[in-house]
Amino acid sequence: MPTIFEHNEKRKDSSGLGKSSVNIVAPERYDGRGDIEILRIRHLPTFLKGKAAYFYKTHVARSPDKWNLGRFSRELFAYCFPDNYKELVRRRFDRLTQGRQSLSDFARKIETLAE
Repeated sequence: MPTIFEHNEKRKDSSGLGKSSVNIVAPERYDGRGDIEILRIRHLPTFLKGKAAYFYKTHVARSPDKWNLGRFSRELFAYCFPDNYKELVRRRFDRLTQGRQSLSDFARKIETLAE
């Protein structure tokens, strides 16, 4: 049975570096436009999955030139979260009490709700 080091040696490519299991998507060709926003929008699907990826596919992919990151963020939030999400977070914040928690633990809970 090969040792860990022998096994790793077999996985190295000709440069001597280990092969990565991450697939990198080649960027689109740049057409010279001064609008970097469109490149960001077109690369978003690489970082999305589930409901967010479905939103991109059904709403953005057909006309990415009409989108920017601000609009995408707002509409994705509205699509993924209930209409009263901010109200629900406010209620949780209002009901928050320190109790027997340390001040640092309580402060962290407040920070988490604020994010």
